[in-house]
Amino acid sequence: MVLTTYGRSSGFCVDPVEKKALNHFLPGSPVLSFGTSGCNLGCKFCQNWDISKAREYDVLAERVAENLGSDVPWHFTAFHPDWRMRDIPATPAATLSRARAIATKNGVRYAFTGNVHDPAGQATYCHQCQELLIGRDGYEITAWRLTGDGKCENCGTACAGRFERSPGTWGSKRIPVSMGMTSGGSGGPNAPLYAWG
Repeated sequence: MVLTTYGRSSGFCVDPVEKKALNHFLPGSPVLSFGTSGCNLGCKFCQNWDISKAREYDVLAERVAENLGSDVPWHFTAFHPDWRMRDIPATPAATLSRARAIATKNGVRYAFTGNVHDPAGQATYCHQCQELLIGRDGYEITAWRLTGDGKCENCGTACAGRFERSPGTWGSKRIPVSMGMTSGGSGGPNAPLYAWG
């Protein structure tokens, strides 16, 4: 198998890790985002799906918790009108909250909302004592109540994920990365040069 897009990147950017729906992987840290050539610009939208059938989510959430485990995080992300789908309304915040409640009711410990302003739906809570562990408002970390080894400060229950002693402070910064060519250096005359911002 050959990757035909190898070495043909179309964009690089350093984003908050929370933007990538990775709430339990080094919160507050930056992550390198990149895309490769190959987009045919044929998609009518650039966001994910909408939530429409609560009953199906009820069954799906139960199966996920039962077969994959309760610690598998779920991210319910709002659709918003863009490009060729500006005539479709955005996903209501209440729809995401309802989907999150369904997942939680069925045993999913870490369910989150995204692409809407919902600090409560973006937060991580201890599944044992329900105390707030990680507060989030957009891409900003607003509260941190985990011990150095990733446990609830209140009851000592472990939170699934990978955490540092304290959260990162990257916040909502976004830094584009430019690609260029250089004529010097150890990589030869056409070695790529990565430049920040």
